[in-house]
Amino acid sequence: MKTTVKSAFALGMLLAALAGCQRDDPARTEGPAEKVGQKIDQAAEKAAEGINKLAEKAGQGMEKAGENMQDAARDAKAKNGEK
Repeated sequence: MKTTVKSAFALGMLLAALAGCQRDDPARTEGPAEKVGQKIDQAAEKAAEGINKLAEKAGQGMEKAGENMQDAARDAKAKNGEK
């Protein structure tokens, strides 16, 4: 049991040390894969925004169509003398 605890602690310390090794240097240049990845992310965000706008417009159109159907049904009932 002691060995397991010691091993887990040692592994945790090693991972913490390795995590600290990553440099966050603002002068670091991005590679071509990172640039392409960022462009793909931007394109996906724009596509999602466009899809959301279209879905919202479609929803509004469906809501308006439903209202028109209710109005037409109400008018038809009134025309036939129903309540």
